[in-house]
Amino acid sequence: MRCLTALAILPLVGCGRLGFSPEPARGSDDGGSVGGLGDAPPVPAAICHVARLPVAPAIPTMTDLVVAPTSEGYAVMWTDPRTAGPAAAALLSPQRELLGSFAVPSFTATQLGGLADVGQQLALASATGGAETTWTVARDLSAFTPHATLSGHVMGHNPWPSDTAQSPRVFMTAIGPSLVMAYVDSAGQVSPQANVFAANGPISTLACNDGPTHAHCVWAEQLTGGGSQCTATDVLFSIPTMPQLGGREVLSSDCDDLRNASGPDPADSMIIAWTTDAGGIEARYIVSTGNVSGTIAPAGSAPRVAFDGTRFWIAWLDGQSELQLSSFELDGTITPHPLPGWKPAGPQAFEMVRRADTTSLVMMSASELDVLTLCD
Repeated sequence: MRCLTALAILPLVGCGRLGFSPEPARGSDDGGSVGGLGDAPPVPAAICHVARLPVAPAIPTMTDLVVAPTSEGYAVMWTDPRTAGPAAAALLSPQRELLGSFAVPSFTATQLGGLADVGQQLALASATGGAETTWTVARDLSAFTPHATLSGHVMGHNPWPSDTAQSPRVFMTAIGPSLVMAYVDSAGQVSPQANVFAANGPISTLACNDGPTHAHCVWAEQLTGGGSQCTATDVLFSIPTMPQLGGREVLSSDCDDLRNASGPDPADSMIIAWTTDAGGIEARYIVSTGNVSGTIAPAGSAPRVAFDGTRFWIAWLDGQSELQLSSFELDGTITPHPLPGWKPAGPQAFEMVRRADTTSLVMMSASELDVLTLCD
């Protein structure tokens, strides 16, 4: 590991170990739907409630979606990945009720990396045309203030990870073979002191998640001889001025489109899901008692993961671009929970989100915002 000043790598941000109202009854034939939008596709018994929310403005046929749990409920943003036009946003209550939706003409981007509640404000990472931008956002999504624009950077998924206590928090990004990390304050300001870790090859994918007393991240780097190598790591908060990487574990030499979620805090563990060159989806639960791996699907794309306090959930798209869902128990037992008929508006139009004790699969369809709440 080496430390550099941020002037060359991260404009404006400066230079362990891996332990890796009441809900309706269980889902019915109409999905337990609310919102008066007509019949919904069926849902499995693992889904206890479906909120079908009409939002404005009109939803693009391709959508990039981010969702952040906040102290007030949920903040949602979406944009059209095909054009850098105005984005749109919505606010939901803790019970996943629509409080309002609206266009955001002051904000344009083709990619959304992650939105996070950092305390006083929200922090947002976006990208357009190969340049990543960091923003602070008013809690009611009424104002967006740009900060650093990072040319040539690889924007991470959920690039604002923290720990269980939600403090401290870091910003993660990558450029070439360099993984860059810096602290973020409660106003969404990224520290001018950043730490830089040199990987073996150019980083193509980065994803992070809150951990127990530190953050958990995974990345894919391109190998000189071809293919990619994926690595999981702790991001430690032991140095007051800047975060640093802790223990690392190589996952696979055949991987891309990574997502991760942390497991039970006492185990300091995490699960990672990724796609393979053959088009399948694999998962690995990294834990000190012995790693557990499994095949989620022989064919699929765009995996998303979450931990509900008891088990992991993995959502992905099948060959017809319809959503699929599987549970992954801590012992590696994988159970499918089919979602026939649920089709998001593109591979970036759905996320898995946990707020307090509630875990939801959130998707933007052609006509509405859907929130499928998993049973406790």
